[in-house]
Amino acid sequence: MPRRPPWDTGITPPEVERFVASHAPGRAIDLGCGTGTNAVYLARHGWSAVGVDFAGRAIAKARRRARDAGVSCTFF
Repeated sequence: MPRRPPWDTGITPPEVERFVASHAPGRAIDLGCGTGTNAVYLARHGWSAVGVDFAGRAIAKARRRARDAGVSCTFF
């Protein structure tokens, strides 16, 4: 099994969870989104999320993650 890069935890930070819990859904941009963990989390909670990253492989994984979660996110 390939190792994950250290930045790809697959876990949404508690700060993001608290922010989402205390704000009405809106629009968000996740700069340096990596594999889309936070953008997908936001979309699951009704947010319109856009993720941006320079790593093409990470963006491909982010798109798969969103598709598998059944949410709509835009990734660049």
